[in-house]
Amino acid sequence: MKNYTPYAWALLLLAIPFSIGLSLESQPGPASRTTSAAVAGAGSSVLLGGDTIQSQDNGSPRTLRLNPDGGDVKMGAYGVHGPLAYGRVASTGSPVSFSSNITATHRHAVGEYDIHIAGGALPGDVVIVTPSDFFATPQVYIEDGAYHVRMIWFTTDEITNAGFSFVIYRP
Repeated sequence: MKNYTPYAWALLLLAIPFSIGLSLESQPGPASRTTSAAVAGAGSSVLLGGDTIQSQDNGSPRTLRLNPDGGDVKMGAYGVHGPLAYGRVASTGSPVSFSSNITATHRHAVGEYDIHIAGGALPGDVVIVTPSDFFATPQVYIEDGAYHVRMIWFTTDEITNAGFSFVIYRP
């Protein structure tokens, strides 16, 4: 007996865009465009091509939101979650840029920084901190529901002010 499961999945995946009011337009080259005035606005579209997804509004780049109302986004063969939060913090503790779920960053002492995220920090989170100064070494721990980052000057072991970038994953 022939297994029709792969064919059923292919038909389902092709039917989804049409069942929620989206249509596919043919574009020159290897990409296709999904549009819907009812879903995203009069000139909005999503360009799908090769290995890219680009949200546009009348041809200009637009923020692409995946599951803005909740739900996991998993990637790859093992269903890996994307980053929970990310950003850059200046040596003053001010946020330079960050994901929308960062609620606050600040320096509360020399070389001591706090990162607050919506929902709070959890002990199982994976936090990667990259100092903007080559000679600073980060220490990260959780206290009072926030991530605390301490920057240590690696040649003298003194606490020092240094900006940094961070990515937080929640496995």
